[in-house]
Amino acid sequence: IMENEKWFVIGFIAVSTVVMTLLGQPATLLVLAGAVNGLILPLTLLTVLAASRNKKIVGENYKHPTILLVLGIVAVVLTGIGAVRSLPNILTIFG
Repeated sequence: IMENEKWFVIGFIAVSTVVMTLLGQPATLLVLAGAVNGLILPLTLLTVLAASRNKKIVGENYKHPTILLVLGIVAVVLTGIGAVRSLPNILTIFG
Protein backbone atom coordinates (compact mmCIF):
# COMPACT_ATOMS: atom_id res chain seq x y z
CA ILE A 1 0.00 0.00 0.00
CA MET A 2 2.80 2.42 0.85
CA GLU A 3 4.31 2.01 -2.61
CA ASN A 4 0.98 2.98 -4.20
CA GLU A 5 -0.19 5.48 -1.60
CA LYS A 6 -0.61 8.19 -4.22
CA TRP A 7 -2.96 5.98 -6.26
CA PHE A 8 -4.99 5.04 -3.19
CA VAL A 9 -5.48 8.72 -2.36
CA ILE A 10 -6.46 9.49 -5.96
CA GLY A 11 -8.89 6.55 -5.95
CA PHE A 12 -10.43 7.63 -2.66
CA ILE A 13 -10.94 11.17 -3.94
CA ALA A 14 -12.43 9.85 -7.19
CA VAL A 15 -14.84 7.52 -5.40
CA SER A 16 -15.81 10.29 -2.96
CA THR A 17 -16.46 12.64 -5.87
CA VAL A 18 -18.68 10.10 -7.60
CA VAL A 19 -20.63 9.44 -4.39
CA MET A 20 -21.12 13.16 -3.80
CA THR A 21 -22.22 13.65 -7.41
CA LEU A 22 -24.72 10.79 -7.30
CA LEU A 23 -26.07 11.31 -3.79
CA GLY A 24 -25.66 15.04 -3.39
CA GLN A 25 -26.62 16.61 -0.07
CA PRO A 26 -23.12 17.11 1.36
CA ALA A 27 -24.48 18.36 4.70
CA THR A 28 -26.46 15.15 5.16
CA LEU A 29 -23.43 13.03 4.30
CA LEU A 30 -21.34 14.99 6.81
CA VAL A 31 -23.93 14.44 9.54
CA LEU A 32 -24.06 10.76 8.64
CA ALA A 33 -20.26 10.46 8.81
CA GLY A 34 -20.26 12.10 12.24
CA ALA A 35 -23.03 9.82 13.45
CA VAL A 36 -21.17 6.72 12.28
CA ASN A 37 -18.07 7.96 14.12
CA GLY A 38 -20.21 8.42 17.22
CA LEU A 39 -21.23 4.77 16.98
CA ILE A 40 -17.72 3.45 16.35
CA LEU A 41 -15.68 5.50 18.83
CA PRO A 42 -17.11 4.00 22.06
CA LEU A 43 -16.34 0.52 20.76
CA THR A 44 -12.83 1.57 19.81
CA LEU A 45 -12.17 3.12 23.22
CA LEU A 46 -13.48 -0.01 24.91
CA THR A 47 -11.09 -2.12 22.83
CA VAL A 48 -8.15 0.10 23.75
CA LEU A 49 -9.07 -0.05 27.43
CA ALA A 50 -9.27 -3.84 27.29
CA ALA A 51 -5.90 -3.97 25.54
CA SER A 52 -4.36 -1.75 28.22
CA ARG A 53 -4.83 -4.59 30.72
CA ASN A 54 -3.47 -7.34 28.45
CA LYS A 55 0.16 -8.11 29.31
CA LYS A 56 0.73 -9.71 25.90
CA ILE A 57 -0.04 -6.37 24.26
CA VAL A 58 1.46 -3.77 26.61
CA GLY A 59 4.22 -5.84 28.18
CA GLU A 60 4.91 -7.00 31.70
CA ASN A 61 6.29 -3.69 32.98
CA TYR A 62 3.46 -1.38 31.92
CA LYS A 63 0.94 -0.47 34.61
CA HIS A 64 -2.09 1.40 33.26
CA PRO A 65 -3.49 3.69 35.98
CA THR A 66 -6.79 2.41 37.35
CA ILE A 67 -8.29 5.91 37.42
CA LEU A 68 -7.76 6.19 33.66
CA LEU A 69 -9.46 2.83 33.17
CA VAL A 70 -12.42 3.92 35.29
CA LEU A 71 -12.72 7.29 33.53
CA GLY A 72 -12.42 5.53 30.19
CA ILE A 73 -15.25 3.16 31.07
CA VAL A 74 -17.38 6.14 32.15
CA ALA A 75 -16.64 7.77 28.79
CA VAL A 76 -17.56 4.55 26.96
CA VAL A 77 -20.86 4.29 28.84
CA LEU A 78 -21.80 7.94 28.27
CA THR A 79 -20.86 7.98 24.60
CA GLY A 80 -22.47 4.58 24.11
CA ILE A 81 -25.74 5.88 25.56
CA GLY A 82 -25.54 8.89 23.26
CA ALA A 83 -24.86 6.66 20.28
CA VAL A 84 -27.80 4.37 21.01
CA ARG A 85 -30.11 7.35 21.57
CA SER A 86 -29.06 8.91 18.27
CA LEU A 87 -29.56 5.70 16.28
CA PRO A 88 -33.24 6.40 15.40
CA ASN A 89 -32.26 9.83 14.10
CA ILE A 90 -29.50 8.31 11.98
CA LEU A 91 -31.97 5.86 10.49
CA THR A 92 -34.28 8.71 9.44
CA ILE A 93 -31.54 9.99 7.14
CA PHE A 94 -32.03 6.87 5.02
CA GLY A 95 -35.81 6.97 5.05
